[in-house]
Amino acid sequence: MKIICKRASLEHLSPSQIRELYNGVTKHQNYTTDFCIKLDKPYRVMGIQQWNEPYLDLSYLIDKSEHDFGPPGMENYIYISPRWFSEHLFTISDPTIPASWFIKRNKEIKECIGPIDLLLGYDELCNKEGHFYNLFDGDPEAREIFYQRRKEQEKQEEIEKETCICRPI
Repeated sequence: MKIICKRASLEHLSPSQIRELYNGVTKHQNYTTDFCIKLDKPYRVMGIQQWNEPYLDLSYLIDKSEHDFGPPGMENYIYISPRWFSEHLFTISDPTIPASWFIKRNKEIKECIGPIDLLLGYDELCNKEGHFYNLFDGDPEAREIFYQRRKEQEKQEEIEKETCICRPI
């Protein structure tokens, strides 16, 4: 699955929408609405999460370092990659979900940050205890797994292109 960045910030949202998106925390409390992602650039989606009510928003797990490593010297968490980003920043350019992905519902998710109802992604993201948190925290082993799975997805896409394997949408 691929998405294209159409907004690099959430400045177009009202303060109440931003508070909802951040579960009551605003940019005045060390959060920001500027995510240092590049407009009109494609990003490969490595996972999808959906929040419980009242949010019901989707977030995409992407590697923003494909296009931007963030400002030099910045240690704020928003510059760590890979990272979850709101669906409101993107449009979907390729809706194809990899056949190797797993899906977990709320009751099956042993660990999560916030009220997540659905998690969809590569094996370890959905099934390996600790991976979800470790990836979010920038753990080197979790990041290595993430990049290995991304490389596998890229390779599978190339094979499908070369052999003209087309999956219906």
